[in-house]
Amino acid sequence: MLYPLDHIVLASASPARQHILKECLIPFHTFPTAVDESLYTDPSGKKQAAMRAHAKLDFALKHYQTSALIIAADQTLMFDEHIFDKAQDSKEAKKRLESLQGNSHQLYSAVALGFTHKNTTEHITQFTTTTTLTMKAMSCEDIDQYLSTGEWQGSVGCYRIEGAGKELFSYVSSDAHTIAGLPIKQLKETLLEKTSISLNTPINFPLMMPSSQQKTETSL
Repeated sequence: MLYPLDHIVLASASPARQHILKECLIPFHTFPTAVDESLYTDPSGKKQAAMRAHAKLDFALKHYQTSALIIAADQTLMFDEHIFDKAQDSKEAKKRLESLQGNSHQLYSAVALGFTHKNTTEHITQFTTTTTLTMKAMSCEDIDQYLSTGEWQGSVGCYRIEGAGKELFSYVSSDAHTIAGLPIKQLKETLLEKTSISLNTPINFPLMMPSSQQKTETSL
């Protein structure tokens, strides 16, 4: 059975993820999710990112009222066996960069995909990418200068690889989109493989979404 979907929905308020979709000329609606991330924790940064992306997808599937392809995402940073969330202020951001400078850390970027159509919702698939980044050694002055750019805000690593933050690293194992929180190349490949939907422009609506055999029907 094929379901016609009228929108692509990003279940995230992240400006970086929105910028990636705009950059790729993918038309989308934004639907921020009211998920308490503190309820979804795990010692594994990879598993925690996947849990939170799944929770965001569930929220969007339950509350978004129009037929749509839903893209939910989350990202965690793991360093020295600790998981870090976004810094709350510049002091915390400075401590974060002081810890990361001269060392390697991992970013886990999780994406969960689903769709909603009338009284039907379905999880399509979920994947998580791992990126290793090695930050250059920096002085206190270097860190203060970078913090003054404001790029630390809203980022688990307190840097923006797509901005001035690219100069902070001696090694990164993946592309800027993945580091920014939305692995768009893998997203496109996964959707094409699982649903035959191409996110390469032009994108024509409605998108025709085939249902899997493991369908979950709910009343929205």
